[in-house]
Formats: sequence, structure tokens, C-alpha cells
Amino acid sequence: MINGVQKITDCLQRVRYRYTLASPVDETLLSQYADEKTFEVSVYDARHLLPLSRVTFQIQPRDGSFLVNGALGLGYVSITYVRDDRIELTRAAQEGVLARLP
Repeated sequence: MINGVQKITDCLQRVRYRYTLASPVDETLLSQYADEKTFEVSVYDARHLLPLSRVTFQIQPRDGSFLVNGALGLGYVSITYVRDDRIELTRAAQEGVLARLP
């Protein structure tokens, strides 16, 4: 469930949003993108190097229309959208995925 949305502006003028969620991110989000033919999910675990680090992840569809960045245990994710004629449909679909989370 989404509790808040903040548009983030950067020097590259990307279309990027930070979504605050009702509960911390867990594997439930990653399971939404489990289709390896459609999505590339990268998980990075540096806890053995930095004791306070988290398991971070990136999710990107094969068509490159968006990029999700986040970390397990945090209450937000950032999604960067590609500027094209499908941006509103892509954003609505990703917000739908986030809205279904516990």
C-alpha cells in the first residue's frame, strides 16, 4: 500500500518518484517481478562487508521503461520512468503493483 508519493527532480531531468509504503519492503515486492523473460532483478548483499548495510535491489523490465531501486527493510522505493508516450500507463501499472503490497 502506498502512503505517499514524492516527485524527485535531479540534474538529468528524469521522471522519478519516491513511494512511501505502509510496511517495509520485503521479498513480496521482488516476487511481483519474478518473470525472468520480462524483468531483470538484481540483488546486492554487502552485509558481510558493511554490518549496517541492507540488501539492495534494482528491478528493470527488458523494455527499459522504468527502473525500481530500493532496499529490503526500508519503507520506500524509488522508480525512475522513461519519458515516452507510455509514461502514464507505465506509472499507473507500477503504482498498481505497489498498492497491492501489504
